[in-house]
Amino acid sequence: MDTLAMVKARTVAIAGGTVATTSILTCYFTAVALGHVPLWLPMISDCGVEKPERYLFRFGLVTSALLLCLNSFIMLLLQKSDKWGPPPASNMDEMCVVVASVSCLALAVVGVVNEREDDAVHSTAAVIFFAGYLIYEILTICRIVGVQPRVSPAVVLGMDGLEVLCAGEALVLTAFTAAALVGYVVFAILSQNTLRALCEWLGVLGIVLFNMSFTMEYADELFLTGSIVSRGTPDSAPLLPAQPVYYYYQPHAGYAVAPAVFPAGSAPRAGVPEPPPL
Repeated sequence: MDTLAMVKARTVAIAGGTVATTSILTCYFTAVALGHVPLWLPMISDCGVEKPERYLFRFGLVTSALLLCLNSFIMLLLQKSDKWGPPPASNMDEMCVVVASVSCLALAVVGVVNEREDDAVHSTAAVIFFAGYLIYEILTICRIVGVQPRVSPAVVLGMDGLEVLCAGEALVLTAFTAAALVGYVVFAILSQNTLRALCEWLGVLGIVLFNMSFTMEYADELFLTGSIVSRGTPDSAPLLPAQPVYYYYQPHAGYAVAPAVFPAGSAPRAGVPEPPPL
């Protein structure tokens, strides 16, 4: 098996937030400099209507949607791993990915179809994105709170405390996002466009921070790898297609892995190397 590429899972979470923030702010400053929007609190969508900023707006939002969706898939793999203990009886993990995927698809539509081209499609997609991602945040929090780590506290210092901290931060960010979205709807009804724009900016900020907060869960020992497998000799069999992305848990050097994580002699999970004997 040849490894084609390897990247830290935490890099995906950071990249998703960085691309979204950089794209939106660059479009905003460009639109302000060219006189396309006012300096004080325009709607985010207004910053991606005119040329040339609309091209970066489309590229940035579509790329951000892809990274946010990939991040939810990484969380699914993490939730299914031994690190998070037995999976829940319900299909909450799969539901999280479905909700996140739909909301991210809506985000891509927001970037591709601006309000001047089709305001109905643009606005509907924006509502689906904000509402869908808020639901995803709530489902993820419920899952984090119910985690029973099966990793020795010696592997990652303060694992229990880390879980509590991550859950607490996620809860605060979700409440922040929910409040911003409620304000957005209320001020839209009251035709208070400045306050509506403020709530939109705060809602996006909450989603970006929530997405980047996953770096606390990923730490430094989670990786994504792409591999290609060869069977037989090159002349007798062609190479199989690249395998799907998966994660593996690599403890820090010098720490011991609790026997409960990888029972001696048991077959490791797909992509998880057998640990050395204690």
